[in-house]
Amino acid sequence: MMYKLILIAPAIMALTIASACAAKPNVPHKNVQKSAMASQNYIKPGAGIGYAHNLKSQYNVGETTTFKLYLGESYDSGVMRVTVTATGVQLLAADPKDFDMSIGGDHEMTVSFTANFNGRHYINVQALADIGDGNSMSRVFSIPVQVGPVTTQKPNPDMKTMADGENIIEMTAEEEIK
Repeated sequence: MMYKLILIAPAIMALTIASACAAKPNVPHKNVQKSAMASQNYIKPGAGIGYAHNLKSQYNVGETTTFKLYLGESYDSGVMRVTVTATGVQLLAADPKDFDMSIGGDHEMTVSFTANFNGRHYINVQALADIGDGNSMSRVFSIPVQVGPVTTQKPNPDMKTMADGENIIEMTAEEEIK
């Protein structure tokens, strides 16, 4: 009896693992294309949301800037929830917004900010597509904002260039094999 139990337990475990690996999540496959050359038709996971904006130049400290953010999506129904945050700049107008995706076309959002110090800052946008089937997908992107002059970084004195052009930094290390 003990031998049968020892042989049955691994078989049950193998079947459980195989069924878990074969299970597929319930996600929409609207934009997925299958082909023999999968690497050439790779589609980034996440919501089918793209963006554009009219923010195009360098800014000064204390200056208030307003720009338009355009969000496009490829869904027939549902709601797109957009949240804008920032690092290094203060947002003045960028309240979270919900857009009806059944309308189609681009959705427009106005964003205003001011910067308190020079440097490279980022306005972060998170768009969540909720198509109403319990599966929501998101897309997150950052818009760089240059405030003040662009400053070059000092090169690392430990940086070495290899014969093939690759830059590396050699560091000492101790290895202990037990």
